[in-house]
Amino acid sequence: MGFIPKVTFPLFRYDPYPEITGYGISLFSKLYKMYKNEEYFRRALLASEAIIKLQSPSGYFKYSLKENSREIIFDSLMMVNGLLDFYEISNEENLLKKILITLEKLLKLLEINGNFPYFYANDINAPYFHITKGAIPLIKAYLYLDDMRLLKVAEKLGNFAISHFQNRDGGFRLQFNVPKWNRFHYLCYALEGLIALESQIPIFFDNIKRGAIYLLSNQRSNGSFWYSFTNEGLPIKNWVDNAATAQAARIFLFVFSRTHERRFIAGSVKALNYLLKRQHKTLGLICGGLPFGYHPLIDNSVACSWATQFTTDSTMLFLNLSSMNDREHFIISF
Repeated sequence: MGFIPKVTFPLFRYDPYPEITGYGISLFSKLYKMYKNEEYFRRALLASEAIIKLQSPSGYFKYSLKENSREIIFDSLMMVNGLLDFYEISNEENLLKKILITLEKLLKLLEINGNFPYFYANDINAPYFHITKGAIPLIKAYLYLDDMRLLKVAEKLGNFAISHFQNRDGGFRLQFNVPKWNRFHYLCYALEGLIALESQIPIFFDNIKRGAIYLLSNQRSNGSFWYSFTNEGLPIKNWVDNAATAQAARIFLFVFSRTHERRFIAGSVKALNYLLKRQHKTLGLICGGLPFGYHPLIDNSVACSWATQFTTDSTMLFLNLSSMNDREHFIISF
């Protein structure tokens, strides 16, 4: 059982998607740890079994079960992340063996400059910064295995992102030579990876805080975020990104837990209020879910896995904020 990107009402399913299946495993594992509900464990197990079927003989994870499906590094990292979270609650040794095979491949693949190509066998892809989110599973694996190579790889990803893509204002450019072109969903991926790194290398906190300040400066009055900025630095209006809004909410919570600056908790509250008011209340599979966002060409009857899972996690972090005011407890796990 994999997770699908979207569910519409009346029922119309899309193919299972590996990246968000990894997130789903992490979310259900976290819910199980918090509430000890066996249904959460069962769901995480089913999704883990689906993920394992996508592991190719090379050790990477395929994009789908379709023939000749390519192996995407970002998705492989997110699937490893989910499997690591499920391993924590299951102690399934065979699962750890699968994870180790992929990690060894990823360690060998890392380019000298600290970035991965998008497809594992394609050396013509331009570097991209949101791969920094891969630091989350790399740091988790480092803590499990005490393998310094994993920490060094994660550090390379972080250093590459901030030296090549982070602007002075804290935002991240999508390409080297277009400093104003930005996408908030990807920016949040990079900051989430830096937050994982900061747990071991505190010097990254300044980059995280600058990124959070940039997010605050671009948060709309209703708490949401536009999907993207143009090459000229202008927001693409009429396109609201619920996934990025949920991600920003938990980034604000992290920075607040370090600084206790009220502007960050205020930004998180605004974002969560915006999102929770927009949960689907229709009976059926989409009940409780959120659409991807709002745009004239987007079907708002859709429940989107990214937006729904990130909003659920952000809400959980907010409700447990009192126990997350130090480095040991505050974790953005996916």
